[in-house]
Amino acid sequence: MSMQKRMFVAINLPDSIKEKVSGQIIPIVSHNGLKPVWKENLHLTLLFLGAIPEVEIGELIVKLKAVSFAPFHAALKGFSHFDGRVLFIKAEKGAEEIVSLSRKINSALGKNEKCDAHLTIARNKGMQKKEFLEIIDLLGKKNFEAEFEVNSFELVESILMQKDPQYSVVHRFSASIPSTS
Repeated sequence: MSMQKRMFVAINLPDSIKEKVSGQIIPIVSHNGLKPVWKENLHLTLLFLGAIPEVEIGELIVKLKAVSFAPFHAALKGFSHFDGRVLFIKAEKGAEEIVSLSRKINSALGKNEKCDAHLTIARNKGMQKKEFLEIIDLLGKKNFEAEFEVNSFELVESILMQKDPQYSVVHRFSASIPSTS
């Protein structure tokens, strides 16, 4: 029987952005009912793949190497949520490029999944929606903004642990088209 690995494709964030989110935002969301995404796990998901047989990972890497894109700038700004359960920072600048990159990855892998350009920062594990929305209002007053350049994406293994998942980069794919800026 073939071993399977839980995989996803993501944009990793620069350490400076992870530090900023961890220092300014996570302390606000780390209380009753909200489970923060810890600094080392912050990323922008381009495509969740789920369980992939280990023997298929090499072929997956070959297909992802064929995805070409130019580096682009992105900015995280503004807080929102999915159905009162997932708290995130929106990708304001670069959102179209992130979605375009996700479409190219989907196409290369024969998939058709939707991408919503965002950075998940916490999950609601039991907080009432009213309280949850109050935290979003509080975060909105912080005027958080972070800009960075996207010049690669990664194939990542997610190892489910008792407390939090542990992520391990399997392969990094660099931009293949020169930047026009």
